[in-house]
Amino acid sequence: MPSQWGLSERITANDLGNGKFLLNFMSEEDLKSVLRRGPFHYNFCMFVLVRWEPIVHDDYPWIIPFWVQLIGFPLHLWTDTNLRNIGGRLGHVDTLELTEGRMLIEVDSRRPLKFSRKVEYEGDEITVTTCGKA
Repeated sequence: MPSQWGLSERITANDLGNGKFLLNFMSEEDLKSVLRRGPFHYNFCMFVLVRWEPIVHDDYPWIIPFWVQLIGFPLHLWTDTNLRNIGGRLGHVDTLELTEGRMLIEVDSRRPLKFSRKVEYEGDEITVTTCGKA
């Protein structure tokens, strides 16, 4: 990830085990820049960066908001009900922007990240499938 952030020479990493890593930034400005860009994904897994604390607290940010954009979905089907039905398959729908065909969804970072969903429609009826199941 440091190379994607343009910081490959200014970050060192240590594997702490249990899926946790310690990233050491050369400057506070680099750290703040990267923290503002999150959350991130790598190899179909989502991760967040937080400032180091020796203990992971119960309020650790497991729920992460993501903006999700509909692509290739007919405009006449961009309704509150349809977008909530589609978004609900990804997580909790927080905010809808019907004119943009996008929604803010709260996603549990402990579950695998889903990059796409198959949405079938006939007339005004839609079906959202997950792994071939309606």
